[in-house]
Amino acid sequence: MKNSRARRGFTLLELLVAISITLALAGILLSVTTGTLNIWRRVQGNFSNSTQAKLALDYLERDLHSALHRSDTTKWLAVELTDTITPLTNHGWSAAPGGAGRVKPISALSYNQPLPGAANVTVSLEGIAHAKFAIGGAWLRFITLNSANFPVAVSYQLVRRPFAGTAVTAAVPHYFLCRAEVAKDVTLTTGYDVTTPAYASGTITPGVTGAATTLANPALGDVLGDNVVDFGVWLYARTATGTLQLIYPNLTKAPGARYLAVGNGTLAAGNVFPEVADVMVRILSDEGAVLLENMENGRGRSAAATDVEWWALVEQHSQVFVRRIELKGGAL
Repeated sequence: MKNSRARRGFTLLELLVAISITLALAGILLSVTTGTLNIWRRVQGNFSNSTQAKLALDYLERDLHSALHRSDTTKWLAVELTDTITPLTNHGWSAAPGGAGRVKPISALSYNQPLPGAANVTVSLEGIAHAKFAIGGAWLRFITLNSANFPVAVSYQLVRRPFAGTAVTAAVPHYFLCRAEVAKDVTLTTGYDVTTPAYASGTITPGVTGAATTLANPALGDVLGDNVVDFGVWLYARTATGTLQLIYPNLTKAPGARYLAVGNGTLAAGNVFPEVADVMVRILSDEGAVLLENMENGRGRSAAATDVEWWALVEQHSQVFVRRIELKGGAL
């Protein structure tokens, strides 16, 4: 009898209890592990976005600090909101896949400037953080000093392209923030009017290897940040009393109207060279980029998906970074 009891195994009830406890512990461990991985991915994503934003804003700050102009009628700085980004063909949102391409929805949702009113009084950085800059973001170009202290024309804008190849089918397109710089000798030859057609025609021959040939259509080598879905600029000038006044955007003008800063411009004429700029970049997380790609290509959404859903996804899976920068370059 004693040996019989020693050889007795677990009862079915004991096995069921042991399995239940094991499954419960495994579930708890899985939940903790999943939660930890999700936190790690978010932290990594935030760190990656912060690093990209710092790089882009540091470049902008360096260039804007050194922005140049003379006291003449030349247009030394220009900014406008664009409604298309080239090349975008076959990768659109507000049209079915294969239709005309845009960076963002073609609707009023993509243009939102939370300004205090037509008086254009100064606003805080919080204002630009909540702004949306049209379908293609801001296109900013001006004359600044390069690393060797030579005057060059530079441009900042959003583009949407595949990672490799020239055909749009070569790879999944990404949203990029690009900085294009025209070579110093080309800038000298072309002149300091950043609105001249030569800077947007693509016919300029670069004077050094790797230099941008145009301010309007940067190359992949000009990329500052990936998954950047919005880029915006607000400009300020000082009044006679020394207070900052918002000069771009201007609610008294049509949305997206260009601001052209003339070397001898005035505040009254609305073409004075700015003294302060607020800049904003909105960067998608890696998860958000995948979700947005699926949405834009008709995967995981109904045919009736709306522009509201596009912006809801972007706002949920992106971070906004802003910086106020003084333009200190002065006269050339």
